[in-house]
Amino acid sequence: MPWPRRSLLRPNRKQRPRKKVKKNLSKSLKYPAVAASAAIVCVLGLFILYDEGVFGNLRFKGIPSLEKVVFEDLVSPEDPVFCSDLMVVSKDHPLPEDFEADVVFYKDTDVLMERHTAEAYGALSAYISEEFDDKLYVSSTYRTYEEQERIYGEEGGEIAALPGMSEHQTGLALDVYVMFFAGAGFTDSPVGRYVNSDCGDYGFIIRYPMGKEDITGFGYEPWHIRYVGFPHAKIMGQYGLTLEEYVELFDIGEWYSCDGYLISRREKDDLKVPAQYSDNDMIISPDNEGYIFVTIEIDGVK
Repeated sequence: MPWPRRSLLRPNRKQRPRKKVKKNLSKSLKYPAVAASAAIVCVLGLFILYDEGVFGNLRFKGIPSLEKVVFEDLVSPEDPVFCSDLMVVSKDHPLPEDFEADVVFYKDTDVLMERHTAEAYGALSAYISEEFDDKLYVSSTYRTYEEQERIYGEEGGEIAALPGMSEHQTGLALDVYVMFFAGAGFTDSPVGRYVNSDCGDYGFIIRYPMGKEDITGFGYEPWHIRYVGFPHAKIMGQYGLTLEEYVELFDIGEWYSCDGYLISRREKDDLKVPAQYSDNDMIISPDNEGYIFVTIEIDGVK
């Protein structure tokens, strides 16, 4: 199904003449109260302009919010798509023994990715080529159990996850870079900074963000992006949530409306959806914590 990208607002800003700035600063120093008042007004003005999406180096981001909604008539869905987009994979939540990744070759390469991930990465890569005149590369993507076992043996537990506990075995995780900027240095590049701030526009999250090591079990990895789909990536990105934190936001069996989608975290044997949306595009994903997520695209989403 098509997933939209939000546009960016980047108007130009003009610099004031240097002499005028110095003159105004000199006057302000003579009148502390006036200077303080002016500073307050400026700060308030900045917040207003930011909220309106005026500044060129700030994105206008309507922060999505989850709102509980109630539906009386629930039925079995017509034609749901099953995937693994919202699976939590970690030391505490290893992959099921019978798990099989739904992977495809990315375009005309021998690189394997989960099918939704491949589509989303193609869109992200194309945008970067067009807007940054740079090329986004993938250093690591889908791994078999045997490949993960080898990598764990070579790199150790500080860097690599145990076999069966790595997101790379789902095909949903990608390690990305641009020429001369890889690993921790990825964000030293304009592309790296863009990916870390805006990958949610393509359904990705920074899976191991800074300051969340006690939750994810891994340090900050700005190069490691993980596909979770829409609107989940936008919500997690805007509120700085890890996947572990995000899945716990939802009360079991309840429905939530957000940014043109309906979301519900449900018991595995309770796959029911609102009757009026039973034939809409929807995705069903286990969370690997014993429940499933139902995500429905509502008619009229652009």
